[in-house]
Amino acid sequence: MAIKKSSGSGIPSGLTAGRPANPGFGQLYANGEAARLELFTQASGWQNIIQEVPGVASITGNYSEATNSGNITIAGTNFVTGAIASAIGTNGVETQATSTTYNSLVQLTAVFTGLSNANEPYDIKVTNPSNLFGMIPDALYVNASPVWQTASGTLGTFAEQVSITLSALSASDSDSTISYALASGSSLPSGVTLNSTTGVISGTLPDVLSDTTYSFTINASDGLNIIPRSFSITSIRLYGQSAQEPVPSKSLMSSYSSGTYWVKFDGMQDAIQTYFDNSTAGGGWLLAFTVTNANGKLVNWWNNDTSMPGNSSNTPNYFTSTSTLGSTATMSKSNAKNTLFNTYGFADTMIVENHSGTIGKKAYTLGSTNTYLGWFQNTATHNDFTNRVSSVIHSEGTMRAFNTNQLDFNLQISGAPGDGGRIVPEGPINECVGGISTRTDGNNSYSAGWSGNLLKNDSGRAYATDGSTSDHTAWIFVR
Repeated sequence: MAIKKSSGSGIPSGLTAGRPANPGFGQLYANGEAARLELFTQASGWQNIIQEVPGVASITGNYSEATNSGNITIAGTNFVTGAIASAIGTNGVETQATSTTYNSLVQLTAVFTGLSNANEPYDIKVTNPSNLFGMIPDALYVNASPVWQTASGTLGTFAEQVSITLSALSASDSDSTISYALASGSSLPSGVTLNSTTGVISGTLPDVLSDTTYSFTINASDGLNIIPRSFSITSIRLYGQSAQEPVPSKSLMSSYSSGTYWVKFDGMQDAIQTYFDNSTAGGGWLLAFTVTNANGKLVNWWNNDTSMPGNSSNTPNYFTSTSTLGSTATMSKSNAKNTLFNTYGFADTMIVENHSGTIGKKAYTLGSTNTYLGWFQNTATHNDFTNRVSSVIHSEGTMRAFNTNQLDFNLQISGAPGDGGRIVPEGPINECVGGISTRTDGNNSYSAGWSGNLLKNDSGRAYATDGSTSDHTAWIFVR
């Protein structure tokens, strides 16, 4: 049988554009551009009589773990209608594309789903209807979604108007750089910002009228996948800045940084201003009074009223005389004693000493709980009280007066030696040897007592704790 074109002169030939405009099924065409002999079929149009192996040269596009899908464009050669794209993981499992679209002899578009980054990288394979196939190895990676390392929920509770720098929000991605941004509709407290590169949240919290919780959502993005996570920051009303608005409770105060505050809690009758140490030995310390011997000279820091034992009147105002109340707002050598001792229940005491610039600290647990230094008042029921303390819970630096591990909280109004309330290191004399006394009757002998300064021995009250005339100051804290 002769093979000829419709004009009777044989098989037509030419470039792809020169194919017959209205070919009949089964017509042949010698395509010099594609370098092949083609057959026009009912199902697929012009096809190579001899099927050629498809070649896969490259792919473009991304597979998102967040959406579990990816649109991939495949470039290559000898693609035909009906070609099927598939992905082969490192586990050897071949996953056919959900759809494969023939764009041209050199391009396909495939949609993949159900791939896992556990099996990446994937080979991309194209199979023509002839079952001939081509493949490019290790071509497709699953773009893993960022994985949050920071737990959702609260990032902390802070006082108002304080500077904060929160540890970086953390999300990981094996093959991408993570950026951070507030989700649409979310905002941070005014004055606080989010670093989009590091995830650090920093700034100064605003003034609030009441405890306020700020809730917000932050997106972690690798440029393709966006993973949100919800957080919150609580700003508490900073009480204690005035007598009219003092800190109302111990538990609230425990969240404050060290500094000067007005406090009124645990049954206190009035607000008092005091220094708060929230760093030493677990924190929670309130400064109750200061005693000092400045340059070896007697300084009556404590009680200088005339109503002490041994004087004409004997009224209970050891710690309540308003004439001796000073400010304990800072750890200085100022005249400092407040009503904290009368109204505040405490179980621990801490003495901080400064001996000519040498600092020492020692904290003790009292033998009984809920002790009030109101015991030091001269009343019918509080006339002979001793609380020996031998449990040291913190010690640092060099102590001078209080260098033993035992301490006396002592009140002996009616009994010998009758010198009033005192805090002293426990010793053989059990007297104001390097301790602090409240007696202020103007007498400087051992039997009469001392005037609230620090002493070395009973030879006179004008000496510092090492027997010299050096400066020595003690700050007494309770909690």
